[in-house]
Amino acid sequence: MEIALARRDGNAARVMVASGVGKGRFDVLRTRLNALTDDLDAERARLSAAREHRARQLGGLMIAVPVVALAFIAAIGALLRRWLTRPLHDIVDGVVRITAGGLTGTVRVAGATDIAQIATSVNIMRGTIRDRLREAEIAREHAIRTREALEQNALVLLQLRGELASGLGRFPPLGRWRPIGCPPKAP
Repeated sequence: MEIALARRDGNAARVMVASGVGKGRFDVLRTRLNALTDDLDAERARLSAAREHRARQLGGLMIAVPVVALAFIAAIGALLRRWLTRPLHDIVDGVVRITAGGLTGTVRVAGATDIAQIATSVNIMRGTIRDRLREAEIAREHAIRTREALEQNALVLLQLRGELASGLGRFPPLGRWRPIGCPPKAP
């Protein structure tokens, strides 16, 4: 204002400068400018502190995220082991037992659908093998009994065969032999 007054009227400006009105206004302006500068410095300090706080949080996240990811991967691995690997191991153990002749136990049916179907099929196969072995044992015992019966009757069969072959077959009544076609003798 004093500058504009000095441009228009130099005397009025000298009076105003001499009275101190311009200096007072300038001092008010300087005080406000200093307050604004102080406010800006405080805001700059606050923002800097907030930035450092966020940087520390980000550093913590950079550590926490991989740790959580590793824990998640370990949990998935444990679930996969429980869901896939353990049932497969049980199936392998069951097949090894069956191979060794252990046909009484069963394979635990667990895990994914496909793995459970494999375990069920192994159990069915074990039952089929056990049944077929039982049938083979019964057939073997029948063959042994038949052979023993043949061996016991072999002499009679050989004698009968010889007689039939020679045409001299005789069948004795009451333990006596007679020619075929001849009536029994009267007592």
